[in-house]
Amino acid sequence: MKRYLFFSLFFFFIIIHGKSQISESGQPLSFKNEFSEKAIPVYVTPPFDMDALISEDAVDELAGDIPFRFGKDIAVNYTLENSGYWKTLENGDRIWLMSIMSEGAFSLNFIMDYFYLPPGARLFLYNENTKQYIGAFTNRNNNSDHIFATSPIAGDKITFELFEPKDKLGQSNINITYVIHAYKNIFGLEKDYGGSGSCNINVNCPQGTSWQNQKRAAAMILNSNNTRICSGAMVNNARQDGTPYFLTANHCLSGTTSNSWIFMFNYESPTCTNQNGPTNQTVQGSTIRAKGADSDFALLELSSTPPPNYNVFYAGWSAIDIASDSCVGIHHPSGDIKKITFDYDTVTSSAYSGAGNDHWRIGSWNLGTTEGGSSGSPLFDKNHRIVGQLHGGSASCSNPTGYDVYGKFAYSWNTGTTPATRLKDWLDPDDTGITFLDGQDFNTPQFALDAALATIDQPAASVLCELEVTPQITLRNNGAQNLTSAVINYAVNSASFQTQQWNGSLAYLEFTTVSLPTLYLSQGQQDLKIFISSPNGLPDENNSNDTLNTTFETLLGNQVTLTLKTDNYPEETSWKLLDSTGATIYTSNSLAAQTTHTDIFCLHNGCYDFVILDSYGDGMAGGGWWNPSPPGTYSISALGLVLDSGSGDFGFSDTLHFCVNTASIDKHINENNISLYPNPVKDVLNIYIENIGQPYLLEIYNLNGKLISEITLEGNLNVINTSQFHDGIYFLKISNNEIFKVEKMIITR
Repeated sequence: MKRYLFFSLFFFFIIIHGKSQISESGQPLSFKNEFSEKAIPVYVTPPFDMDALISEDAVDELAGDIPFRFGKDIAVNYTLENSGYWKTLENGDRIWLMSIMSEGAFSLNFIMDYFYLPPGARLFLYNENTKQYIGAFTNRNNNSDHIFATSPIAGDKITFELFEPKDKLGQSNINITYVIHAYKNIFGLEKDYGGSGSCNINVNCPQGTSWQNQKRAAAMILNSNNTRICSGAMVNNARQDGTPYFLTANHCLSGTTSNSWIFMFNYESPTCTNQNGPTNQTVQGSTIRAKGADSDFALLELSSTPPPNYNVFYAGWSAIDIASDSCVGIHHPSGDIKKITFDYDTVTSSAYSGAGNDHWRIGSWNLGTTEGGSSGSPLFDKNHRIVGQLHGGSASCSNPTGYDVYGKFAYSWNTGTTPATRLKDWLDPDDTGITFLDGQDFNTPQFALDAALATIDQPAASVLCELEVTPQITLRNNGAQNLTSAVINYAVNSASFQTQQWNGSLAYLEFTTVSLPTLYLSQGQQDLKIFISSPNGLPDENNSNDTLNTTFETLLGNQVTLTLKTDNYPEETSWKLLDSTGATIYTSNSLAAQTTHTDIFCLHNGCYDFVILDSYGDGMAGGGWWNPSPPGTYSISALGLVLDSGSGDFGFSDTLHFCVNTASIDKHINENNISLYPNPVKDVLNIYIENIGQPYLLEIYNLNGKLISEITLEGNLNVINTSQFHDGIYFLKISNNEIFKVEKMIITR
């Protein structure tokens, strides 16, 4: 199928002179200052067999269904602690400098599996002659996955320069895990744009005049090595609160991970004639909120809201299953500048293959066409609302009578069984019952005073293995006036509302995280309600985004953690957790490629089976040379102890059997004769270790599995002050590099 062959020569590269993520102005300090007293350390990557890669690429080009490859990904481990050097400036600020060299590379770009910058910190990257640099990257580039990818910079030696203000020393965290060595000169390729067929129509031609709002919603998707892979569009939601939701095709996720995707807006010719568009209006990173294979949809939430100067539009949509008598598509065929396509006939209900009615079929286009790279692009009805996203077809400039099929928005709306498999829960989170919505422009505020409760971030799980909960919210300013104060009102179940005053400074569309006082709850179902009031001490002019609520359950049990690292084919992998009767109590949600997923369960005393499945039958064995990756891994742990684990080629399934008990989870015999007394204890606990040898680490956990204290044990007899702890049951983990023991401690007074 055409759209399944989107990994092809057409979709290459991106940013030559621009920046690949939201970045701010400025230049590296070293451009104006000399740091000659110490040379910047240079880290050299190991060599690889370039001839073998080029030979493989030649085979790929004949096959036509493998991603265009310009670079070799080289695994590294460079952090702020183990690489580079710090230079403290006279005023107490400091900068971190390091260079990475991969000899002979036409360009280098980098992937970081952990990226965090505090406010005021700035990161730049530049090449040896300093003619090309990217940045400043700031705390605006932080995201919940902490993954970050940069665009290519010409040259084989690139310098990192991080500025850290004196009041934020030590708060930055950067871990560079891959260097992409470009063994092909992507900066010299002729097809940086203009790769699509000649029958395509630029979106700024006269035919697109009445679609200028919708074109601002459409964007191009690039993966972490800047390969242009798909299209998609920003979509509005019923709250109309500017949450950056992005609709594309599910098959675009195959073999990639959306948390390192780059979304390029406004890549278009300014006129009807072909001119290369701007490539610097981009956002990096997203989280999958929902997806489905039947109608081939994927709803993402971008890690950052596109800034106002991008002039992004949030498109409307229709979940009504009625065929439109004309349709328009806006897309990036073959990774080219933005195009527009017209069908003046009534679409028909169809299936992608076989029987079904989960797609809209375009019999043939009247003006323009689609190509590889158009996948995921929006199909608009005559009311300018999205009714589907492109799945596949045979249309092209050389096949003007070819068809296209779009996954129905109406089918994706409520056909799934969970929020992870349907659109409704995200685009109508308050279940208002709406079935269509017009688009919205959030670049200009509609109200002067508009404080918005964007999300309830904590509690994040539906079942909590604790009775103490510290709610956390995201407060956003949707108004024209700077937001300097607001009142946060909150209540659990039928209790009276309590209030907390917030003070700060937020400009339009800026947001902040606010923690509320800890709530002490009983076991059972909880309904937490929160609303915002009195922005800047005055009435809120828009109450539609002031209130949210969340339900969750609090339990006392054993907190057990599943840690699962996927390979390059997460769509093949699923898992379930069974209790001792064989009943399924937890199942997997959507998984992303090459990502560590963590799930926390609250389990009663007993034994359980964790069952992992692979539909292809090769487990999580990684990938071939065309899509290399290390094998996946998975483990079950409690109180920091791994109860069981597995990895690699397990075939179609594997099962981990484990038991948990609040009295003890000790599965290991300690040969060093460790004893604790008295137990129960009041204020002083004695820990005796007969053969101490090297120091031991004492970790104290509460009944909910939360680590509350760490103490180093160095002598035979260690006296521990327990007066600081409340009465109750605790677990003590005593360990060194070779052995560990877990004991229960009871404090009673």
